[in-house]
Amino acid sequence: MKIECLQENLNKGLGIVTHITGKNNTLPILNNVLVDVLDDELKLISTNLEIGIEVKIRCKTMKKGKTIIPAQLFYNYISTLPQKNLNIFVEENKININCDNKFNTKINCLNSDDFPVIPEIEIKNKYSLNVKDLKNLISRVINCISSNSARPEINGVLLKVEGNKMFVVGTDGYRLAEGSINIENEKNIDEQIIIPLQTAQEINKILQITDGNVDIFSSNTQVLFVFSDIKVVSRIILGNYPDYKQIIPVNFKTDFIVDKGEFIGVIKNVGLFTDSNINDIKINIKKDKIILESKNNETGENVVEVMANINGEENNINFNYQYLIDGLNNINSKNIKIQLFDENNPAIIQGEEGVEKEIYKYILMPIRG
Repeated sequence: MKIECLQENLNKGLGIVTHITGKNNTLPILNNVLVDVLDDELKLISTNLEIGIEVKIRCKTMKKGKTIIPAQLFYNYISTLPQKNLNIFVEENKININCDNKFNTKINCLNSDDFPVIPEIEIKNKYSLNVKDLKNLISRVINCISSNSARPEINGVLLKVEGNKMFVVGTDGYRLAEGSINIENEKNIDEQIIIPLQTAQEINKILQITDGNVDIFSSNTQVLFVFSDIKVVSRIILGNYPDYKQIIPVNFKTDFIVDKGEFIGVIKNVGLFTDSNINDIKINIKKDKIILESKNNETGENVVEVMANINGEENNINFNYQYLIDGLNNINSKNIKIQLFDENNPAIIQGEEGVEKEIYKYILMPIRG
């Protein structure tokens, strides 16, 4: 193989594919990246056998070929080069990299035949959506995902397709985040796809550096995300996701609207005096104000009042304050609305109005006294 390409393009591509490589002592071949040179493009491919990532980069091809190179070393080296043209060729099991007539490096490489083949997905369904819409939601769902190995079905992000709507859901059993996106559903089929947390994290990273549309293809065991020059294929988590709709309350006794920034500041203040094992604060909702309380037998206690627009009955509820802050931070609205029934049932936290209210909600379970 022999090519000429831009440093910034190769560096960007390597930055994407090296995320899933690492120190795999069982299968050290997985610590490498496959470089596949075709007509005027090269493919960078990496896999950890659960996720496979392919990035296409434009280049000037003088000779086609394949090789595999230690991923982290290759990426670290390319990232230190100036943003100029690179001349790259393989000779005697070494990849030669020349840049700016100053940098001349040889890195040992391996036979590409030893690299595991990423299987082609047997496509069952296809969904198309806007990258911006998915980017707006997936990052706000990831921090609710459980790492509980006893319940693998909630160790990932649920993509729940209903007609031309896709719900993006994450939960750990204590809180739940749900967002909704308008999609093009090619076969108009409803289904549920559970993608592993690591896959969702990789998709989230890619969403930060791309735009346009993304196509999602599903099969019985895999899911494929196709961006303009990037493909990500992943296993899916088999099993049935809990019927989370059952825990989303529909009846409320009380709701209040409050300035998000002010409310977060008060919660952090009150949170300083919580029991470190529970992180619980009590929220008392009166007719014209909200009183937040915390108490720690070792350090003291704290009471703060907040003005709010309150509707319904006087009420009270206890929350893990850190989970509450997570939910508030994930809402893109100046004012937030919290609806609750009583101290034993979950509350819904949303933006006050507009599109944000329609596309995202955060459900938080109370700490029962």
